[in-house]
Amino acid sequence: SARPDSGKTTMLASEATFMAPQMEADKHVLWFNNEEMGEKVQYRIMQSALGITREEFEAKKTYYYEKYADAVGRVDRIKVLDNALLHKADIEEILRNYKAGLIIIDQLWKVKGFEKEATTEVDRQTRMFAWARSLAKIHCPVVTVHQADGSAEGQLWIEMNQLYGSKTGIQGEADAIITLGRSHESGYENIRGLYVPKNKMVGDDPAFRNGKFEITIQGAIGRFKGGGGVGWGGVSRGIHRNFC
Repeated sequence: SARPDSGKTTMLASEATFMAPQMEADKHVLWFNNEEMGEKVQYRIMQSALGITREEFEAKKTYYYEKYADAVGRVDRIKVLDNALLHKADIEEILRNYKAGLIIIDQLWKVKGFEKEATTEVDRQTRMFAWARSLAKIHCPVVTVHQADGSAEGQLWIEMNQLYGSKTGIQGEADAIITLGRSHESGYENIRGLYVPKNKMVGDDPAFRNGKFEITIQGAIGRFKGGGGVGWGGVSRGIHRNFC
């Protein structure tokens, strides 16, 4: 969860490219995109995998496509499925046709579904998150992005009760929640506060179960770097050990 323009897509790209090469050869990362332009997301994924700028990629496309395939397993390992009017039935249909190793939905609260059953928008969103949790039980882990509400503006550390549209319903359906905060103080322009306010998954390091980490966004190459001497890879791997 994060406020707009905090680096949510960059974080998803970083995690997707980290997890993709660990999957079985016939599995995909299925990235359901209803937020940004699909082409922009695809570029961000390749940037994150290789640590290069878009200009570098454009200058040597054939070379970097080959490098990207090597990095994540094959060119189509991460499939970006672009649909601004995405319905939960669309996701279910695609999951019947692909073997998924990771499902990313950006953003789940915007996915259509449960309009007839729900009594309020909060109820609809809670049902949607419960449905996503059922997908995780049937298929594979589900990662989604959610906005933080206005009270989180300018905060480095965002609490889970600041998720947009819900104080308890969505939070109760999630096995783990990571928030990405952004301070407006001078000198913090590229600093993000990565906080784990909820983690019900099995893990071996208590520091990652409710940890707080200052990380630096490297927007030009679609990556994050850890602060305080901790590389982002170390933070990421620690989170994966305790979330997966």
